[in-house]
Amino acid sequence: MVRRRKLKSQKGFLEKWQVKLTFVATIFTLAGFLLDVPKKITDMVNSVGSATERKQVLAGILSDADGHMLDGIIVMLTDYSLADTTDATGSYYFQVQDAPKEESVQLLFMYNGKMLDKGEATLGKTANNRTLRIKP
Repeated sequence: MVRRRKLKSQKGFLEKWQVKLTFVATIFTLAGFLLDVPKKITDMVNSVGSATERKQVLAGILSDADGHMLDGIIVMLTDYSLADTTDATGSYYFQVQDAPKEESVQLLFMYNGKMLDKGEATLGKTANNRTLRIKP
């Protein structure tokens, strides 16, 4: 009988320590996770911020002096060797990769191979509207 009691007491002792060790391991795992969360959040915010700095939008609408929207005008973003043609609403749109926000860029407006106008615009702005004076 003494022997059985000793085995039961050893089993109870081991079970108590197993529970304690499991609890300590859980605490260390949670602590490691919680210590890593701020770094992950910072990395996520930085990656989102840098992505918006790398991809900039430039858009606008072209119209003539009478307010008619100009269709078929080639708009060239000379600093980045990009071009777009205005649609029926006179709209043009550029999405510039690897460009700093609010950079001033040069635009060139052409129709039938002739330069109509040139000007500046700011990356990151979508209201670069312009009135072109077209000679008949």
